[in-house]
Amino acid sequence: MATLYKQRNYKPIPENAEIIRRRTGKVARWIDGRETKKEAPLSEDGKQIILESGPYWAKYRDHNGIVKRRSTGCRDKQCPDNILKDWIHEDERVESKLTTPGEIDAKQHAQRPITEHRKDYIEALKYKTTRGRRTSPAHVDNTKRCLK
Repeated sequence: MATLYKQRNYKPIPENAEIIRRRTGKVARWIDGRETKKEAPLSEDGKQIILESGPYWAKYRDHNGIVKRRSTGCRDKQCPDNILKDWIHEDERVESKLTTPGEIDAKQHAQRPITEHRKDYIEALKYKTTRGRRTSPAHVDNTKRCLK
């Protein structure tokens, strides 16, 4: 079963906050440093406020049975729903052996810009060893120049 949720952050109640009782429970209301009115629900013990994170997060079980939690990067409700469906669809294709996990990884790497791949390669080249010796800085510089 897959779910979408926003992460919750618990913070202490601001000093200038007033506690208000609503139908849904107790709420803290205060004015922040930017002179903006803020409201947040209180925790069950009433000692902290609950703030929700910006993007939605998805929780689902992948083809290996491992529970995964991933950020969708979306703030509205409809967009992360579609992203979660795509992730589940990819895992179902792996389960039915239509694709392999390697093909999915290759697809994700293909979507990254070439500049990121180049940067990662240069970083790996700095720490690469051949027969116990590190790659020379001159070789790293020449490779970087040629790739540009």
